[in-house]
Amino acid sequence: MRRVALAILVSTSATAVAACQSGKENVADGKATETKGKIESTVGDVTGSDHQKADGQRDQAKGKAQKSIGRAQNGIDSAARKVTSP
Repeated sequence: MRRVALAILVSTSATAVAACQSGKENVADGKATETKGKIESTVGDVTGSDHQKADGQRDQAKGKAQKSIGRAQNGIDSAARKVTSP
């Protein structure tokens, strides 16, 4: 139960942070988090640490989600510019 609550808290706080950044920043930060997760997951594989591997997989998912948020923000910004430009 604690892990579920923690996962919800982490994803909620990540979404709150993502909402405060621009689309480009979210895409860049998402790529960095995803890469960090890939590295951490690989290290977990090599060392046999299931915990580290799981942390890496979580970071990968978090990074992918943040990239998706950033891409959506970019799409919305682009559409808004088209509507508001003369």
